[in-house]
Amino acid sequence: MNKNLKKLFFVLLTLLFTLTIFARPAYIDPKMTSGRVFDQRILDINQINTYITNFAIFAQDVYSGNNSGLYWPAGFPQETYVFGAGVWVGGIIENDDGTADTTMSCGYYPNSASTEFVPGDINDASPDRPTPYNNPWDIVYISTSDNYGQPWPLKTTSGADSVVSMQDSYTEFNDMDLSYRLVPSSIPLEIEVKQTTYAWVGPLKEDIIFLKYDIQNKRSDKKDIKKCYVGIGADNDIGNEAQDAANDLLGFIDTMTVDYAGVKDTLMQINVGYQFQLESEAGWTHFPGIVAYKYLESPKATEPIDLYHDGSFIIPAGERIGMTTFNYFTIQTDPSDHIKRYLVLAGYDHTRYNPNDPEASYRPFPNWEIGVPGFPGKTEDPTAAGDKRFAMASGPFTLMYDSTATVIIGIIISKNSAEMLDKMLLAQQIYDQGWLGPVAPGQVNFDVVGMDKKVVIYWDNAQELIPDKYYSLVSDTTLPIYNPAYREYDIEGYNIYKSRTGAGGTWELLAQYDKINEYTILLKDSLIYYNAAAARYETTYYYDTVGSNTGIPYYFVDSNLTNGIQYYYTIRAYDVNFNGYAVTPSNDTIGTIPLVLEGAGKTKAAVPRSLTSNIIAGTYDLNLVSGNIDTSLIDIEIIHALDTLVEKVKNDTFTLTFGLAERSSVDTTLPAYPYTITNKNGDTVIQDIMDLDTLWVNNEKIIVLPIEKYNPYSGFIFKINDFKLDTSGWTNKDNSTFKVSVQSGLYDSSILKVENIDAARLFYHNSKEYIITWHEVVYPTFTVVGTDTFLPNDTNLTVTIYDVDNNIDIPYSNRVLGDNWHFNYSTTAATPEQCPRYLKESSAATAKVGLYFSGMKISFNYTTRPNAIVWESRPKDGDTWVVKVTPNDSNFVMTYPPINSQYKFTVTPATFAEVTESTLDNIKVVPNPYVVRSELDLDYNYRRILFTNLPDKCTIRIYTLSGDLIATINHDVEISITKDNKTTTAYDLTKGYAEWDVLTKNDQIPAPGIYIYHVQTPNGETKIGKFAIIK
Repeated sequence: MNKNLKKLFFVLLTLLFTLTIFARPAYIDPKMTSGRVFDQRILDINQINTYITNFAIFAQDVYSGNNSGLYWPAGFPQETYVFGAGVWVGGIIENDDGTADTTMSCGYYPNSASTEFVPGDINDASPDRPTPYNNPWDIVYISTSDNYGQPWPLKTTSGADSVVSMQDSYTEFNDMDLSYRLVPSSIPLEIEVKQTTYAWVGPLKEDIIFLKYDIQNKRSDKKDIKKCYVGIGADNDIGNEAQDAANDLLGFIDTMTVDYAGVKDTLMQINVGYQFQLESEAGWTHFPGIVAYKYLESPKATEPIDLYHDGSFIIPAGERIGMTTFNYFTIQTDPSDHIKRYLVLAGYDHTRYNPNDPEASYRPFPNWEIGVPGFPGKTEDPTAAGDKRFAMASGPFTLMYDSTATVIIGIIISKNSAEMLDKMLLAQQIYDQGWLGPVAPGQVNFDVVGMDKKVVIYWDNAQELIPDKYYSLVSDTTLPIYNPAYREYDIEGYNIYKSRTGAGGTWELLAQYDKINEYTILLKDSLIYYNAAAARYETTYYYDTVGSNTGIPYYFVDSNLTNGIQYYYTIRAYDVNFNGYAVTPSNDTIGTIPLVLEGAGKTKAAVPRSLTSNIIAGTYDLNLVSGNIDTSLIDIEIIHALDTLVEKVKNDTFTLTFGLAERSSVDTTLPAYPYTITNKNGDTVIQDIMDLDTLWVNNEKIIVLPIEKYNPYSGFIFKINDFKLDTSGWTNKDNSTFKVSVQSGLYDSSILKVENIDAARLFYHNSKEYIITWHEVVYPTFTVVGTDTFLPNDTNLTVTIYDVDNNIDIPYSNRVLGDNWHFNYSTTAATPEQCPRYLKESSAATAKVGLYFSGMKISFNYTTRPNAIVWESRPKDGDTWVVKVTPNDSNFVMTYPPINSQYKFTVTPATFAEVTESTLDNIKVVPNPYVVRSELDLDYNYRRILFTNLPDKCTIRIYTLSGDLIATINHDVEISITKDNKTTTAYDLTKGYAEWDVLTKNDQIPAPGIYIYHVQTPNGETKIGKFAIIK
């Protein structure tokens, strides 16, 4: 709501923004005013929606007439909590004559809603800028926006976009414009401020916004800023605070005993100031919450600080200062000049400051007691309710010339004080653990290759192998944000985009790919909806399920393109996770509140072009090395992938190895076969799993969906077109006899019984013989190994099981059914917790009944039904049992799944054939005739004529009809690149064209007419033709 006394800055902006502030869209376009780009935008990713600017003011809607600009929850813009706020920085400049100037730069002055900062950095007039203070990139950048076509300014060391949260923002401003000084006689500090914000969604954290200020001393006289204080000045109006409606109260928390990071009763410096009220607001759906500001990072003390000026609390030099001031005032007592505002930052009551007795007014923190029961720390008495402002600061310290001080503050809104405490601790934990929160995937590695009238796009799966950092936080059962449904590896698919220019707003979606698993969703759109039960607006997602579970081919062909035209592409990974979880009546944990995030993407350009006329494509050969797989049932294809490489593909030999069966993520009753591809050095180039999808009951064949995986920098795509398991060649209880015998030891073979389990047969190794060896494990003292507990001198039995046919050991796992072993005879009623690795006399009866392994089970004591093992005659260390499987039909032909099978294949790179006369027959000039402003011209001053269908190397000479040589073009697919003082050879193996810029060797535009071209190869082959230029 407007306040009558908050008009001065609006009057100023009205003059600046005349003819520009009407009919503004949701995101304000940057406007050029007084030679500056004044930009205002809104942060809206989570429940706190707030305006920010590039001139230091935040939480105020400046463009609408200085209205309150921070509301909560999302969808309730009338429920506002902040009228305006901004960074405050004060300090003392020592003059050469021994005097000193006390000054302060104010990011938001409540009484006039004004600022002393202007957009951009101090060097805004440097030579690399187009016009001083007229730069289109001095805007507010938001990571979820196209930023008016400007690239994201923050980069990692590798050059990728640096985005920390689900919605970052970034802007820069400085205090050097003297016309913006609130007190004309005051001098600027000459500082440059880089402001960054972070925000996440999800329980608790969706009600927090983080502000980071990097404040740099850029003084032209290179002097230090002494006794410097940095902080926030805020006018937090909860609803209507005008006149009689003013009813806000303040509170602050210095230290508090809390349970933090798993440690109980921790005395913790909280550093929080907050504002609340005890009355409802007219027209609000919700009862007003609490708005809190928490210091998370402050500058370090440059010398010891006597916080209370009495020696009772000293902050040592080198330590973080923390919040040293929580000062407050009202609309009637706003600090009216830079000296009074500096006093506020320094902890003095400016309304009664006496320079002859300054300590009498020193009040770094209010002297309140517990004014309102139930609110933490100290608060005002309810009788003091009114229109409040406060400043919280950190200092004093010396901000040396060219050094930077960092302040990080979290703004937190909560329904009540208990929730506020949880959110404060979560904000601290997110900061302490390096900004851990849900974040979009990183940039995808990809390449684009221009081919004839098409572009081929290849990408890798590196992002899929990176765990979500936030998992380490939400998997902690001691934290209030514990979420067992949160996925550690959550990349779900990829979106491919295309643009003719690469500019913002020009991108179109080419393709979407979704992994084959239980998550069959592609994010299409989202909607803010009203949750009546929670009395708040929340985000729900609509999902496009068309083409879901498509699988990921890792390459895409964009066809029907025009040769010679440049196209831009980007690939963005997206993930699927869950912000909440629920427990079903059957005690299963399921994810709720789906969270889908799309990452940023690199941009790469490609030009479709004619191919080199003498290229010979790369080849491969594939051979089975070992294993029992029926090779007629698997169709593997190796595709020579990258025809254009930074480094030429070298001959390499790769090994493909299948692992033990796991459960298919598509259908958990079916198996999946992991596989690894390594190069000749043993390095892994592909590691993935082949999920079986369909069981054909009639002929007992399982078919895998076509899958394609690749590592482009190894030069191939590995593709399984078809995969079948012919289970008709597998033994089962109907076509074979199963027998177990005791080879050594005293256990009675006659009470043993072995069975084949139909439900588990897909995980069956299908071996004719298994050897079970028993082992005793005894520890002299109480011992814990992993999840297993061993009592002193207690006998524990375990086994190893060797699959003779497949030459492997079957691994232990507590999966009830799978390609593994465990103790427990039941394969229907058992749970993983009832499937141990060790047997002892005190083991549960279910575990002592029998042994499961790879689709079979043995009862230890079978009479009329399975009974527990006879412990007195139990197997001893080294005893062996043998299980034999004999087909009833002597003509039965056994087939095998691919476990432990290996292939080898060699990739041979592309080469070039010797050029002959016929190789040059198809050389053409495009366009012919050439007309000025052809579609191939990049702009009016950059004309292009293409020579197409060229061999890998040749020289093109262009002549007039009179025989004058006007241009020479040397075409070669092999070029040298110098990087970091090193020269390497690069290849563009399919570049069968060359460009002419339509300039003579003297940089003149040739006259209209007919021209002759002559193409010559190194081996002497030639081609002569002609083309025309028309104006």
